[in-house]
Amino acid sequence: MKERLVRKGIAAEKIHVKENWANGTQIRPIPFPDNGRLNVLYSGNFGLAHDVTTILEGIKILRQDRRFRFVFAGGGANRSALQKLCGEEDFPTVHFDPYCEPGGLSASLGACDVGLVTQLPQTAGSVVPSKVYGIMAAGRPVLYVGPKNATPCGVIERFGCGWQVDPGDTAALVRLLQRLADDSGAVAEAGANARLAFEQHYDRRIGAQRILDVIGGVTPTRPASPMPCQAAQEAVNGSSSNEEFA
Repeated sequence: MKERLVRKGIAAEKIHVKENWANGTQIRPIPFPDNGRLNVLYSGNFGLAHDVTTILEGIKILRQDRRFRFVFAGGGANRSALQKLCGEEDFPTVHFDPYCEPGGLSASLGACDVGLVTQLPQTAGSVVPSKVYGIMAAGRPVLYVGPKNATPCGVIERFGCGWQVDPGDTAALVRLLQRLADDSGAVAEAGANARLAFEQHYDRRIGAQRILDVIGGVTPTRPASPMPCQAAQEAVNGSSSNEEFA
């Protein structure tokens, strides 16, 4: 993203890059599933910025290979399109689940061996798939189908916590999945690397501190004279019914 902005004429010294994070207390590693399959999970929004074609073509090739289980949990425009396409054909290895509540993320992410992340090349520098950090928090490796010049690939290469496949290279995706299905040790090692890197760089307290460092370490404080409870209730009661209060 910084490189994109610099190319647009923004001075590099005005740009601070502070990576995303996840809640490492809420999402914790659990043992890998023991069902004799390579369980691949796409968790979250599967929207217009995400590659669906490469994944679908790979699933088609592996459709009868019972060593694999693909789960898509969440929603999004591309999720609906993928579910429709899978419904038109027989894909016994593919399953669709709804969004997971935050309190169930450890169990949901822990039910996979590999977390799937996809990104279209033209979105590099415009979006960063935040689901990478939740996968790492769960102690699972990242399978990233996306461009090499995007953030997830840099994270994978830096920490040895997964694998990258170019969008459109279905043959490479299938070869990788077949290799991982026969090498649980490599999957477990990359998952351990993911959690270690997460704890050192991407836990919520670390990510929040990065932001505070940029803005001078300022932390919110309570108002000196909080509104009395009765006055606060009167303000709410007298407000527009279209407004919501947290």
